[in-house]
Amino acid sequence: MIVASVCIILIALLLLLHGLRGRVALRGVFCGACRFDLAGIDLDSAQARCPECGAEVHNASARRSMVRRASRVWIVAGLLFAAIGFGGLYAALFVANATLYAYLPSPIVLSLAERGHSDAIDEAHRRWSTPDELTEDQQGRLIQTALDIQADRERAWDPRWGELLRNAIEMQQLSDEQLISFVTNGYTYRVALPNQMRQGENEIAYTMKLEGDRVMSTWGGVMPYQHWAWVTAWGVVEQEPIGEFGSPRYMRPMVLQGPDPSDDSVRSRFRGATAFSEAPIGTEVEIFVEYQIRLQSPDREEPILDRTIRQTQMLSIVDHETPIVKSKRGEQLSAQVVDAVRLTPLYTTEQPITSEVGHQVFLANTTLLANELPAPLAMRVSLVIGDVEFEVERFSMRTQPGTGFAEVISWRIMLPDEQKIAEAMPLHQRLIEAGRVDVIMRPHPEHAREDPEITEIADVSLIFRNIPVRLMTTPDWMHQTHLDQAIIEGELLDEEDQEPEAGGAP
Repeated sequence: MIVASVCIILIALLLLLHGLRGRVALRGVFCGACRFDLAGIDLDSAQARCPECGAEVHNASARRSMVRRASRVWIVAGLLFAAIGFGGLYAALFVANATLYAYLPSPIVLSLAERGHSDAIDEAHRRWSTPDELTEDQQGRLIQTALDIQADRERAWDPRWGELLRNAIEMQQLSDEQLISFVTNGYTYRVALPNQMRQGENEIAYTMKLEGDRVMSTWGGVMPYQHWAWVTAWGVVEQEPIGEFGSPRYMRPMVLQGPDPSDDSVRSRFRGATAFSEAPIGTEVEIFVEYQIRLQSPDREEPILDRTIRQTQMLSIVDHETPIVKSKRGEQLSAQVVDAVRLTPLYTTEQPITSEVGHQVFLANTTLLANELPAPLAMRVSLVIGDVEFEVERFSMRTQPGTGFAEVISWRIMLPDEQKIAEAMPLHQRLIEAGRVDVIMRPHPEHAREDPEITEIADVSLIFRNIPVRLMTTPDWMHQTHLDQAIIEGELLDEEDQEPEAGGAP
């Protein structure tokens, strides 16, 4: 296609030249400057001039013997052939024939990749992965290009750059400064806090979030570094910290996500808020949170990155009647929630299982699957066995457009509450014997406060009828999300059944 396009362009040039040159229209003696007919003028005189433009015409070089007229037909044909030829060449070079990049010099490929041309990025990545295709300087140029794009939040992140950086990190080709740039520009760190709290409350829920929005790579992978973040202090601005924490809340290997963004978050609580929450209703308090981010190489004692960041925000003191989390309701919203959620069967074992850390006893669990919720959910979950209803779990789920959710809902008891375990055992046996259970979910705005990013929930109550009970023979069920083929749809709970009767089991 390229050869054909070049041939068409050459033909177009010939046609244009022929058309511009034109045909002979007149013969005689004419002014070389303005083509005026010089017939009847004494051209042998040294003072001979063109009567039209005044140019000297006594020299033969200042005159011409014919006049040509350009051919519009040939010019139009040449332009048409040029458009066809250049169009075909563009398609061959930049649209249809990506393999052409394999024949381009590396500097051109790198330059096009820097400008974001997709096929050039693929070719640059191929050459990066092929020994001796790129010089050391060219590899360094590609690494820096990826880091510069990562730092420029105006540009969309392409996971292929993440894949290139992942390979460079694995081969230890990034300097300490480049690793710091990769971490600080690739991840977003923040602490999510509410903007209101009730007068006299002592605790504030928070979420420490680590979002890898610009480290996504084609395949993802675990990097040979430890990367973590944790809250170190909090309190009121311009006052001594109310709480200080000296050890990480969590630490893990640095992980590059696949092509879909995700976040790693830890929820916890600040205590000691009565130091300022006793202030008059309507008071605005500026609070701060300090958190530390660290990047550690496994073969070095000193961290590569060890930085403390302070975040501040305003917090309003409100009365106990003010809803911190609002409820959203409506027929359309209710129908959307019903369409969005499904429940798997309930899994259990003959005998309750104690968790590996020995803090909880698990009796059963199920998984709520949701797809593009119209509003966040915060629910109290109850099981109904025969004529007995009892609450087993509370959970909250936030909306994320274009993504699904899987929330494991467990019936578990915290140790060492032996009385609750004893009360639960007969119900657990009834559950196994019945083989079926109803699951009821009712909105719980107060529980939504565990997630500070939830400010409004769907006021929808659901019931899942006749959920099958699956008896498992191994303890793996309490660690897995069972995406069973038998997914059960829910329905709206009747208004008269919104709250259970007094009493009930644990």
